[in-house]
Amino acid sequence: MIRSFIALDLPSAVRRELRRTAEPFKRLGLDARFSAASSIHLTLKFLGDVEAERIDLLAAQIKGAASVHPPFSLRLGTLGVFPDRRRPRVLWRGLRGIAPLLELQRGISAILAQEGFEPEKRPYAPHLTLARLRSPRKSQALIEEMEAFNGAYQEDEAPVFEVGQVHLFKSVLKPSGAEYTILASASLGSTS
Repeated sequence: MIRSFIALDLPSAVRRELRRTAEPFKRLGLDARFSAASSIHLTLKFLGDVEAERIDLLAAQIKGAASVHPPFSLRLGTLGVFPDRRRPRVLWRGLRGIAPLLELQRGISAILAQEGFEPEKRPYAPHLTLARLRSPRKSQALIEEMEAFNGAYQEDEAPVFEVGQVHLFKSVLKPSGAEYTILASASLGSTS
């Protein structure tokens, strides 16, 4: 079985910006595990454990779904927390210009539903996870830092990046954190 998911990889400039975004939060003394910038990706669909013999079929399905969506741009947005500000458990950075992303995600989910992968019950909420909080220690400081960041956010200065490919990733859980490997890639708007 291969633990897998479908996601967008991020360019190095975006990863550098996410690392800069996380720095002030690391200094707060939160009881949190921060995501390594090199491992942050934008998940479209978590598949879970998949039989190895199904990987090629899934790769073909993803290529078919990606081919009908043209490439598009996304912009880094403001910060937020899950599940809410009173009980923050995940610190994330959002995205702007997500309409084409939502269409792509719906298309991939619809094709995968035909292969037996149940659609998510919650609406898709695109985000880039910066940290997972293990306890509420200093969560008020986190909210204050988040509000300061969001208050200073200027959309026209936020990094923009092009989305041209979707990837099928393998995830291996290790004590040091998850390790990701691309198993297959599909270009947007490409029939080859």
